[in-house]
Amino acid sequence: MVVASTGSTNSDLVARARAGDWSITVLAADFQSSGRGRLDRTWEAEPGEALLVSFLLQVADVHPLVPLAFGLAALDAVRSTGGTTAALKWPNDVLVDDRKLAGMLVETVVVDGEIVGAAAGLGMNLLTAPPGAVSLDELLAEVRPGAPADELKQLASRDQILAAVSARFDAWLTTLRSDSGAAALLDAYRAGCATIGQAVRVDRVDGMSFEGVATGIDGDGRLVVDTAGTTTTVHAGDVHHVRPASP
Repeated sequence: MVVASTGSTNSDLVARARAGDWSITVLAADFQSSGRGRLDRTWEAEPGEALLVSFLLQVADVHPLVPLAFGLAALDAVRSTGGTTAALKWPNDVLVDDRKLAGMLVETVVVDGEIVGAAAGLGMNLLTAPPGAVSLDELLAEVRPGAPADELKQLASRDQILAAVSARFDAWLTTLRSDSGAAALLDAYRAGCATIGQAVRVDRVDGMSFEGVATGIDGDGRLVVDTAGTTTTVHAGDVHHVRPASP
């Protein structure tokens, strides 16, 4: 289902599910007035400039690695259009040369204290991007120099990218249902994650921060950070790639 405007596609699906209405499982919007990212950050784009979509998952598909699966689905979709330099920043931002192309938020649906499902929301810059970020249109212009503008606009169309993300997300959810699915997903995620090997600053949800080098992703999908010889695992928080100081 596509609507012209809403507050938040994630909030809409969560509210519907809590009320027992599971008739809409994919909701896209041309504009969000109250879009949210991780850690309750606001996120807004001009009408028609971004892919704004949420998927409603049944409880059988609620898995601890769903956020990573969702990030992989978006990465796969971008790479399928020609954006081969795109990579993931843990847990599920899509970057191009450390510029943000897309961000995702996964929220559980809780009714009477019980998890009954989840909403997975995506915001991807298609035609324009905030300062320091990148749009898919700009990315395609870089990887396909000289291509006509109308060709790039078609490749960066919402419907095409939505179809690709949806298909890849479904494929990764299917993978997670198999006995070896988690291991396969983690292998793919590690291969596509630009955070591994990076110097990072981690802002924890309790307000504390620390710096170190991200050395891997553990079996539970947590980021592993080496801080002066001490290993710290990060389950939730804001991770920043730290660029080396200029000489």
